[in-house]
Amino acid sequence: MCRRTSGAAFVSWMAIPVTSFKFNKGEPKKLISSSQGTRYFCQDCGTPLTCLLDEYPKYIYVTICSLDNPQDFEPSGDMYVEDMLDWVKT
Repeated sequence: MCRRTSGAAFVSWMAIPVTSFKFNKGEPKKLISSSQGTRYFCQDCGTPLTCLLDEYPKYIYVTICSLDNPQDFEPSGDMYVEDMLDWVKT
C-alpha cells in the first residue's frame, strides 16, 4: 500500500505515540487504504502525511519527508522488507 499511495519504491516513516501527536493546522483527508490501516493526506496537495495501523494501535506513523526538516529524522530500521522491490535491495 505504501508504494501505491505514494508512487514511490518505499516510504520513510517515524513512529510516534498516538497520545503525543496532533495536527497543528488544517484537517487531513482520510483514506481507509486497507482492512488493516487508515492513511491521511494533505487536502491541498495530496502529500501522504500519516498512517494508523491496526497491528500497532498505540502509534501513528508520520512520513518523514512531509516534515519541515526531514534531515533531522534519520530512519533507524526497516519494516516489511519481505515486500521490498528487488531493484531497491543493495
